Amino acid sequence: MKETKVTAKKGYVIALLVALVAALVGAGIYAYTSLTGYLAGRVVDWMPVLFTAVAAVLLLVLIIAGQNMKDNAVGICTFVINVLLAVAICLFAMARIELAADIYFIPVNYPQGEATAFYISVVGLVCYLAAIISNVVASAKGTDK
Repeated sequence: MKETKVTAKKGYVIALLVALVAALVGAGIYAYTSLTGYLAGRVVDWMPVLFTAVAAVLLLVLIIAGQNMKDNAVGICTFVINVLLAVAICLFAMARIELAADIYFIPVNYPQGEATAFYISVVGLVCYLAAIISNVVASAKGTDK
């Protein structure tokens, strides 16, 4: 079945929207788990949220103006978005290493809130991964001008 330009453009925009929503959900989960529950009161590294916000702005630029941008600019934006999201996911994961260590490597007498914060964080990491994958899918779809 041959894909028309209209359906290709819809697929491109849908993939970018999925990336945007997944990235924002991942950042929201990071902020939520950092500010509430077991991790409340600790110092929060806001860099993952900042990187996600910049990536979200670039995703919005691609969604709104991607069809009118040059291919090189779209490629650079896609690359920068993936790098920003990859750095955000790494910082998020590094901030939760202590939780994983307490739960899996020292599984004695850890509070239930610690496990809850960890498992919610895993969902946030999966959201970031989905955002990266969706952005790669969008770049494979291309703008098909």
